[in-house]
Parts: sequence; C-alpha cells; structure tokens
Amino acid sequence: MLVMHRGSVTLTSGTGSITISTGESAVIGRGTQVRIEAQPDSLWAFCVSTQANGPDKPGITALDRLAMLTPSSPPDPAIMISALPQCRSNNLFEDTASTLRIGVWDSTPYERISRPHKIHELMNLIEGSVVLSLENGPSLTVNTGDTVFVAQGAPCKWTSTGYVRKFYAVT
Repeated sequence: MLVMHRGSVTLTSGTGSITISTGESAVIGRGTQVRIEAQPDSLWAFCVSTQANGPDKPGITALDRLAMLTPSSPPDPAIMISALPQCRSNNLFEDTASTLRIGVWDSTPYERISRPHKIHELMNLIEGSVVLSLENGPSLTVNTGDTVFVAQGAPCKWTSTGYVRKFYAVT
C-alpha cells in the first residue's frame, strides 16, 4: 500500500497508469513492473509484504476511501473497557498467495486494554483520531491524514472518542 502525504505520484505499468495525490492510496500488486514518477517534494508512506508463496498478483489498484463497507467483527469483549463498537470493513485488495489484505475499516468510538497486536498493520486515518498507547506508558495520537505502523506483538491500547475510518494493510 502506498499512501500519499504530500504531492502526487503517477504509477505506470503495462496495463495503464494512475495518479494519486495527497490523501489518496493505491496498491502495487506483487510482480508488477512499475514506473513511479513523483512531483518534486512529494512525500509518501508505504509497506511491502514479501511472504507470498504462490503466483504473482500484478496490477495497480487505486483505493476508494468512500468504498461501501459491510459489518465486521468488533474487538473481543474480553479486552474492552468501553461498550462494543460497531465496526465495518471492505477488503479492497487481497493477495491469496500471502496473508496480505488491504482495505477500508470504520468504527464507532471505543476503548480497549493494551494487548499484543495480533498482526502487522500499516494504517492511514481517513477520518477521526485515535490514541495508541502502552499500558501505563507513552501514547501516540494518530489524526486524520496520519500513517502509523503497528508491529505484530507490539503492546497497544486503542482509545477513540469519535468515529474513525482508516485504510489498512495487514498481514
């Protein structure tokens, strides 16, 4: 997943090209021969999954921040401090030769205890804010437009006081 923070880039492959600008995201599928042309002073974040054990999945996919979402499982009630939230998601890209899933997720406000993060996750907040913190330790406020990586196993508490919508890349 490539997330644009400033400027724009044009991604060109054998099947065409797309341009993404500030606040937009795209996926460059495994095995894609791609040319990246960036505007001067462009800034982006990205993550790469190298765990595949099957055929490549080439192509470039723009991610729709307004994608339709369907109900998804809320966090385990055993880890909740607040009431269970209403969560929805849409996997916009999946690589079946690996565990990589990329998409959009949203949730009503909630708070959960600090626990080891179950997966590697790059998240980019499309709307809202969340405080990620260690139990009785430092915290990081992630706001709309921010991108953060949470490693699998990292102890992490989640606190959101309003609606949150994010792009995610998980494996």
